[in-house]
Amino acid sequence: MKINLRIILIGIMACILLIGSYSCEPNLINKGGLQDIQIFEKNETPTPLPTLVPVIDDIPSTVEPLSVEIQQSSIEICPCDVKFAITSSKPRKVDDKPEEMHTDLSPTPTPKPLVKSPPFQGTLFVSSEILVSTDPTAFYELEKIKDSPRTMYDRRKGWITLTPHLFKARFLDGLTIEVQVNPEFKNAVIAEEVALKYLKVIGQLPTVLRKDVETIWIHKGDELFGGGNNNLLIHHDQGLTYEDQGFLEEVFLHEAVHTSLDNDHLSTPGWLQAQQDDGQFISDYAKEFPSSEDIAESFPMYFALRYKASRIETHILKLIETAIPNRIEYFDKSIPDLTQMLDSSETPTSESTNTPTPIAKELVLGINIKNYEFPDISIDVGEVVEWKNLDLDMHSATSGIWGNDDAGNLWDSGKLTFGNVFKFKFTEEGQYPYFCRIHPAMKGVVRVLDSSK
Repeated sequence: MKINLRIILIGIMACILLIGSYSCEPNLINKGGLQDIQIFEKNETPTPLPTLVPVIDDIPSTVEPLSVEIQQSSIEICPCDVKFAITSSKPRKVDDKPEEMHTDLSPTPTPKPLVKSPPFQGTLFVSSEILVSTDPTAFYELEKIKDSPRTMYDRRKGWITLTPHLFKARFLDGLTIEVQVNPEFKNAVIAEEVALKYLKVIGQLPTVLRKDVETIWIHKGDELFGGGNNNLLIHHDQGLTYEDQGFLEEVFLHEAVHTSLDNDHLSTPGWLQAQQDDGQFISDYAKEFPSSEDIAESFPMYFALRYKASRIETHILKLIETAIPNRIEYFDKSIPDLTQMLDSSETPTSESTNTPTPIAKELVLGINIKNYEFPDISIDVGEVVEWKNLDLDMHSATSGIWGNDDAGNLWDSGKLTFGNVFKFKFTEEGQYPYFCRIHPAMKGVVRVLDSSK
């Protein structure tokens, strides 16, 4: 019955609509569509037509979706929600308000502070006053030993095997070093003179920096010095440059660290932890080569800070303390106290009662005063003899014979301390005895020949 009633009602409504439409046709034709305007002016609502079209809940958006990458995943979101999507991974409800979106934002993480740049480009030339020529030296003797083949490293040629001039250097702390001088230096006298120039400086280094030095290689050339291989590598022309610049001592300080400290400390957990805790390096050079140059760059600055602070400018000391405090603490714990050995004292100059004017461009033959002995020597007229004291005790080189005033008094060096030299030019043929006024048992003879006859 319900179905029949619905059918009847639908039929009645259809008939009514049909009759109404037929009744409107003449008016529409006569008034040309103005009926609709009159209806709206009278605020009359048109009779709605029934529809069987289903209601569409969701209306497609005409805005193209924007793709934003979040944590290596891709999600599609509305452009207006970009800020929310970047700061939150939670889906947003349709009725969320913009104010509520801001309250869900995660706080911006605090960035880590930037690592400061190292205070120095390289520490080799920070100061020429860390070690100076007047500092005491532990070197006291150089002995000539028999020459024999050796394998040496030469930066000009690489590894070479040859027969160098060989010497044994002795130091007050009991250490000895074999000195190998390239035979390109003409003879043993010249080789010895060159070696002595560097041994005094090497003796100024603390024992801890010489403990692993077994050999010294000396060549000509202006190539850089080197350390490691239980050795110190010297190129003499470059050494003269360092000496003129005033940094010869600091160069050895750096290279000796490579030889005697690197193997013991460079890879230890304590050093690596100090390196990490400091968060920066003492120099650009150390930063570029942290696994090979960090200790050699850092220790000289530590040495200056702890033992030579009075010679270093205050702002430099502050830079060192600020840059590597944990490395400084590591050295304090790992390196023995060096204070006793490094007490500074000035080497006195020689007192000469008859010092001749310095002579240039003339042949000079050297006499090394050592082991309380004066050697005999033969020279030609016009040549120069140079005495150099290599004993720790004071000596003199005085012409004549002890106790015989008639033997002549042509020259007197005055007091020669370690490293001091005295020169005298012999212009006449003859034999010239000489002795030490401080140790009269020391005697020698200079024989002067005239090869032109």
